[in-house]
Amino acid sequence: MMEAMTNAFNLRAAAEENAGIHISDEEYRLALPAARHKLEYINNLSGAHHGGPYLAALIADAVKAQRLAKYLDTVNSLQETAR
Repeated sequence: MMEAMTNAFNLRAAAEENAGIHISDEEYRLALPAARHKLEYINNLSGAHHGGPYLAALIADAVKAQRLAKYLDTVNSLQETAR
């Protein structure tokens, strides 16, 4: 069912539009399973039936979180090196 939902429109393009950024292949590959899991959890918890557009927003959020974590890891590493 999830696969049919994602075939109705270009999920990656929708995620990029939602985030306002280009999403690399690697970022998309890493974000998709987490976003699908979160969508399933939200739908089960609330009895909702959110679909592709909501999944695209979750992918966008996951990619932004990945980028922030990578940035903060880099900053932390630089601070440790400077000590």
